[in-house]
Amino acid sequence: MTMPQEKYWSTLCNRFGSGWTRFWFTPSDPIVLCLLRFMVGLVALWWFLGLLLVVQEWYGPQGMFPLSLAQELRKDAAGDATFSIPVLDWIESPSQLWLVYYLGLASIVLMIAGVLSRITTIAALLFVLSFIHRGVMLARPVDDILAMLMFYLCLGPTGAELSVDALIRKRRQQSLANTSGVTESIRYSSAATVAIRLMQVHLALVYGAMFIAQLQGEAWWQGTAVWWIMARPDSRLIDLTGVSNAGNLAFEYLINFGTHIILLFELAFALLIWNPLVRPILLGLSVVFWVAMAITSGWVSFSVLMLFANLAYVAPQTIRDWTGLKAATAAPAALA
Repeated sequence: MTMPQEKYWSTLCNRFGSGWTRFWFTPSDPIVLCLLRFMVGLVALWWFLGLLLVVQEWYGPQGMFPLSLAQELRKDAAGDATFSIPVLDWIESPSQLWLVYYLGLASIVLMIAGVLSRITTIAALLFVLSFIHRGVMLARPVDDILAMLMFYLCLGPTGAELSVDALIRKRRQQSLANTSGVTESIRYSSAATVAIRLMQVHLALVYGAMFIAQLQGEAWWQGTAVWWIMARPDSRLIDLTGVSNAGNLAFEYLINFGTHIILLFELAFALLIWNPLVRPILLGLSVVFWVAMAITSGWVSFSVLMLFANLAYVAPQTIRDWTGLKAATAAPAALA
């Protein structure tokens, strides 16, 4: 191997390594992660409160979904039990179930408020997973996205801003500044970068998986999928089936356009969200997309959660401008 070739491969490896380290581990402002803790926590609270009236009917000792059924559904193709959080498996009485439920509810509320954020975020995730794993027969798309986001929130300093923890810390800093004249600036964190990057990569894969999964449906190839979503009276928020009165040709073109624009948006988001010039356009279109999806399909929790999750692609300084929280110093490296 000649020297120029050795230099080429050495340079290539060095650039790849430095780019990889810069992408994943450059310390960044945790404000985005803190905002996501609050927003995802609200969806988790809504999800958890939805179980309040049916928790005994579904998960109780005499509920319609017995433990034996859940254990059977947890098995993989080989018949082996898959991983699960077995908190509800140990429930033997209605009072124990209520205790677990209210402990989970309290942990989510504390997570939203940012009280002992590291601990309460992990606790909230464990309680949410407990109910998801106990009721696998009730699985919905929102369950997977909620668990994924809550898991990544456990990896970073979610209480650094917009939390009771931050308020207490700032009061201590003010007291210290009054006595010693020393002030503390924003704490940039590599853990925050890792958590946000994992969310970004995972969400891009989710959009790509949605695109691939829909291509397996005949209605998406025919261009009629939007109509079948709109025509479901049991879930939609608004009845938009009146567009069928616009005329056969206009109606067909409209439905075909809506169906294919969904596929195009999902593919574009998965591939182009990393481009800083295209990203604002895709994030703006995602607001229209998920609002329209919530109205036409009735998947409100899923649509709202996906809309909140897209905040992972917003720059920290933009979030600070929105919230009015100004950084004390400039970031060592702005997270794109």
